[in-house]
Amino acid sequence: MEAFLNWWHKAQEQVISYTTSSMFATQVGAVLVVVLVSWLINSFIQRQFEKDTDFHRNWIVTVYDTVAKFRAAIFPITIALLLFIPIIILGENTYPIGFIQAVQGLLFLIILYRFFVERMGDGLLKFICLYLLYPMLFLYIIGYLDETVMYLEKAKFEVGNISFNLLTLVRILVFGVILFWLGSTSNSVGKRVIRDKITLDDTAKELSLKAFQISLFIAVGLIFLQIAGIDLTALVVLGGAVGVGLGFGLQQIASNFISGIIILTDRTIRIGDYIEMEDGKAGHLAELSMRSATLRTFEGKDVMVPNERFITTAFTNWTHENLLQRYALHVSVSYDTDLDMVFTLLRNICASHPQVVGFEHEDIQYHPDAEIEEFADSGINILIEFWMEGIDDGRNKVGAEIKYQIWKQFKENNVVIPYPHQEVRIIK
Repeated sequence: MEAFLNWWHKAQEQVISYTTSSMFATQVGAVLVVVLVSWLINSFIQRQFEKDTDFHRNWIVTVYDTVAKFRAAIFPITIALLLFIPIIILGENTYPIGFIQAVQGLLFLIILYRFFVERMGDGLLKFICLYLLYPMLFLYIIGYLDETVMYLEKAKFEVGNISFNLLTLVRILVFGVILFWLGSTSNSVGKRVIRDKITLDDTAKELSLKAFQISLFIAVGLIFLQIAGIDLTALVVLGGAVGVGLGFGLQQIASNFISGIIILTDRTIRIGDYIEMEDGKAGHLAELSMRSATLRTFEGKDVMVPNERFITTAFTNWTHENLLQRYALHVSVSYDTDLDMVFTLLRNICASHPQVVGFEHEDIQYHPDAEIEEFADSGINILIEFWMEGIDDGRNKVGAEIKYQIWKQFKENNVVIPYPHQEVRIIK
């Protein structure tokens, strides 16, 4: 810390001595002259842009259109280029030109910002350019980068038994931010590439994605530890501590993580399957992460289910091997109804629906069927069974549409649907 304070006081003295000298005044005067000349040139060019004359339509129209795109940067570009004149003249006479070079370097950084950095948006890359690359480039241009690095190495701090310098701290922060950004970007790109692979099924995609994320996490972590100067052999002791932690606080997290790998390996569930849990929660499997699975319901809700539950509890996978599902409907008719006619009518109604497996299927068990379910008090209860591909919910309204057709056909064929009623007699 004392070395850093000494450097700071020495730097203050040098700055005061330099700015009050005649050499500095000469350089300031040269810069002001260049700024004035550049302003006159820039004003002339701006007036030419504002005129509506044949100047806009002559043989240099292509050059004109190109320059018009960068009109806002003409002034700093002109100053930066014209500053080469005093740099060459004063440099040949062995006159100090450090201030002029600093101004010119700063102008080039402004131009670089206008053309490139300003177009990057508000992401981390822009932050790195503004607060890391820019200061380093400026120090390099004015010739103080090596001295700055040297003094950062000398400025040491001690926290308990740990000793480190400012350069190490800056390096850890800078490379930590860069590695975090690279890891996040690589993860997003890798996820997109893997999930766009047509040759892989959904389960293989998720398994590959998990392996990629784990490998990326380990690689970024090891690189960061190496940059921070941490001895990797010390991770053996840390691994033992992590093992103890897994036995206590991290047990549930580790269980969910391992369960997720087992699920992907044995292929009991896949992305897109319709799953019903033991507690009644159901939905299509939308995502399978390292900690949990996401079931998306037909109501638009996402149900997060810990991976461990797919190993330790029972669940129903409606679409695991066979997409065909059987559904049942119930209807009642009066006792004086012609049942043979009703059974034929109900089977034909189901078979006529475009999403129902009809009589053309080679296996008779998939054909629509109607049968007596129960002789009830008010009428005969009939069970209707049909098969369809997929789940009869959400976008599919097969059951509701078949019920509507039953009601219409019953009306046309004078089939009575009984309902409970009571007859009240008053005896005098």
